[in-house]
Amino acid sequence: MVLKLKGIEYEYVEEDLKSKSPLLLKINPIYKKVPVLIHNGNPIVESLNIIEYIDEAFPGPSIFPKDPYATTTDFQIDNGYYPLSITENIRCLFNRCGR
Repeated sequence: MVLKLKGIEYEYVEEDLKSKSPLLLKINPIYKKVPVLIHNGNPIVESLNIIEYIDEAFPGPSIFPKDPYATTTDFQIDNGYYPLSITENIRCLFNRCGR
């Protein structure tokens, strides 16, 4: 969803978690988990790391607040910690903006 929000074209690859592909084992040999973003041949793992990377590496709407303090205090619990700005931006993708 973050790639879509930023307007980035991407290739989605479905992974069978019961029979992990050689590609997954190669790009994430320690944890052997998804999601993994491969950009310029470099793997980025873990959802929040991927979101932060996309936000900094690509132009487009900002995912995180630009104010570092707001980023650290703007969190809610929803199966983990996600910045409110991310959840609001994702809602906007589906035309349910609260703004």
